[in-house]
Amino acid sequence: MFHAYVIEVAGSAAGIIVKDGARFTFCASDSKFSALDGRNFHNARDAEAAAHRHIAGTRGRPARPPLSERMFGAR
Repeated sequence: MFHAYVIEVAGSAAGIIVKDGARFTFCASDSKFSALDGRNFHNARDAEAAAHRHIAGTRGRPARPPLSERMFGAR
C-alpha cells in the first residue's frame, strides 16, 4: 500500500514523500530540492529535516530541474 505526504519548507511545497514498505522516497516538486529527488528516508521527519537542511545550505546556488522534469519535460 502506498501513502504520500507533502513536505513543505517555508510555506511552499518542496516535494512529496511516498511510503513504500519500510522506506519513504522523496519526489521533488520544486527544482530547489532536486538534489533530494529519489532519496530514501526512514520516516517522514527525516525527509522533512533533510529538506530544511538542504534549503539552508543551498541559498544562492542554481538548482537542477526535478527528476520528473528531466525524464518527461516541463509541463
